[in-house]
Amino acid sequence: MFYRDLPDLGFNEIMGYCNPFDFADESTNKLQSGLLEPVTGSDTPLDISKVVLGEKLTSPYCLIGRGTSVIKANIDGYKLVIKFSWQAKTRKNEDEFILDARTLLDIIKHIPEIFGKVVVNDMTPVAKLRDACMTKGEIFEVREFRALVMREYFRIYDLKPKDFWAVIVQIVKCLHTLFVRLKMLHGDISISNIAFYLSEKNEIVAVLLDFDLASYFPFKQSSNHRTGTAPFMAREVLDLSNKEFTRGFHHELESAFYTVVWHGVGYKGYKIPKKGDILADWRKGSWKKILGAKRSFIREPSTMMEVLDYIEDKELRTHCQGIGTCFHDASAEVTAQQKLANIKWRKLSFQEKLEAADVTTQVAAMTAPPVTYAEWMKGADEDPSCTCCQPPGDTQ
Repeated sequence: MFYRDLPDLGFNEIMGYCNPFDFADESTNKLQSGLLEPVTGSDTPLDISKVVLGEKLTSPYCLIGRGTSVIKANIDGYKLVIKFSWQAKTRKNEDEFILDARTLLDIIKHIPEIFGKVVVNDMTPVAKLRDACMTKGEIFEVREFRALVMREYFRIYDLKPKDFWAVIVQIVKCLHTLFVRLKMLHGDISISNIAFYLSEKNEIVAVLLDFDLASYFPFKQSSNHRTGTAPFMAREVLDLSNKEFTRGFHHELESAFYTVVWHGVGYKGYKIPKKGDILADWRKGSWKKILGAKRSFIREPSTMMEVLDYIEDKELRTHCQGIGTCFHDASAEVTAQQKLANIKWRKLSFQEKLEAADVTTQVAAMTAPPVTYAEWMKGADEDPSCTCCQPPGDTQ
């Protein structure tokens, strides 16, 4: 497939995504009249019909996957962004999760403000291409084109270390509240899905972006298509990437930890640090290879310290060391359980092994044992108390 072939598949050269129809009027950079459906519940009243498109921020060249693109926009000078993506048709719309989260008044300031949306069935040649690519035993999800208009926020990787850490703590508390109150899991914590804005008092307020992979617990899902962002994915998610598994709050905490480490060692978003691609094994290669790197990082203190030594800010490094110890200790406990299970396994008869096979398999698959909210916060030397549950940390 060559670049010149992309327009035949509906790829828009300017906007940078597979375009199901013409979005902008030819004479202006305004969206077609009546295209967007207003979303109620925002704090700022805006006339969504006046959206004016700006510059393209992100635009992945992809034919399979979500292919998320983000474009700047504004309404009468009010700064916005429009997120375009190809979502699985069976997935609940992102705006529904966001509006549900915004019902929690104590964390509403951490949930993005949205103003409009549009959903379009896939009528591009890509749909036919997807059908043609289907093979026996492998089914590609049917997708639809979705757009969401939201307030523009700032990138956290431009913050100073102290402010960056403050944002992370706010996000972890927000995630905890979402889980305790709504049983909602975000599912894709990463450096690009956390942002901030300045309040009227000029205080930094964290914002949790991108609810595309959100779900309600308990939720068993196959991660063949909906996994997350590789450098920040929890070990258990990576380990069961081709099977059905149940997402838990401990996955959110592990991803938050990896986000802090990623930023701390010098990555600016996804830009490789001048000192080198320190965490290359977290982002390149197969799921198995990335899982191996994450396991080594958690299980082997020397490997963890070698990575954390790249964090120049002393306080941020200390936070990471404390959290890392929590995950290491939990992993060591499961390793001991696995060894015990192997000893017991060798002593069983053939029939007993058949009966115990499922249990043994489950023990062997435990690569990311639960670390609680309270343990994560205490490891980070932060106050674990919260208003959403008493006592804090009781719920996984």
